Amino acid sequence: GVWKHLFADSGVLLAVAFIYTGVTQLAPIVLGELHLGDVVGLYFWAYNLSMQTLMLFSTNLKQVLFASLSQMRGEPKRQKAAFLRATRLLGMVVTPLCLMQAAAAEPVVRLVFEDEWLPAVPMLQVLSMGMALLAVLTPANGLMMAQGRFKAYLLLSVISAAMSLTFTP
Repeated sequence: GVWKHLFADSGVLLAVAFIYTGVTQLAPIVLGELHLGDVVGLYFWAYNLSMQTLMLFSTNLKQVLFASLSQMRGEPKRQKAAFLRATRLLGMVVTPLCLMQAAAAEPVVRLVFEDEWLPAVPMLQVLSMGMALLAVLTPANGLMMAQGRFKAYLLLSVISAAMSLTFTP
């Protein structure tokens, strides 16, 4: 009885992990097929740097939200209110930081890094703005997991992967 559900949900979450890993690894591969190797290096560097602000705030929040929202599973109104508060808070904190990261990209790269990274600045700026949008997905992922909506989480991951690969330069 119970094992069937455990393995089914775990399988869906494993599929989500494979999709996420595939997207993060496939984008540079596709980019490498379309452009020279130095562009791939610049993109990878800009992508990793652009994720710093998002990861600082959202990675741990997703786990905390999952645990907290799971405790409220029998209280949908309270769960929804907590989800909306977390989404607003994350949006109010991370969105301006990501936008500031985009605005400050060129002077910071000039100040901290070698000149060889200057061509990555436009990519860093665009990716940083994109991370601002991803920030608000973190509470949604936690809510879907807390509600046991793992197939919806998988579907969202597939759509996100398709969009990511579609918009890879």
